[in-house]
Amino acid sequence: MGRGFIEAHPAEARALHAAAAGTSRAGMVGCARAIQQLDHRAAARGIRVPTTLLVGANDAALPDAMRELRTEIPGAHLEIVPDAGHLPNIDQPERFDAALRAHLERARRTA
Repeated sequence: MGRGFIEAHPAEARALHAAAAGTSRAGMVGCARAIQQLDHRAAARGIRVPTTLLVGANDAALPDAMRELRTEIPGAHLEIVPDAGHLPNIDQPERFDAALRAHLERARRTA
């Protein structure tokens, strides 16, 4: 969660933090290791539907990973949401929604 979301929605931020805090350290480490081993690039090459990759600009690793993944998906669009971290839909809901609407409009035009 970005600082803007935390300041604007303190109760929701506390609830999300509490939910994450309920996960064991071993569970978090196991999940992170499993994610690190995922490589769906070969499968991505077979995607033949309109695709938009949405990522927060301030996410540590995902913008670069999504730039790479975009090159594997024919015709994919990459939307980097400014002033957003790992959860752009929470950090910048209006910008996220605008990007999602733009994707749906592009998909409608190609249908």
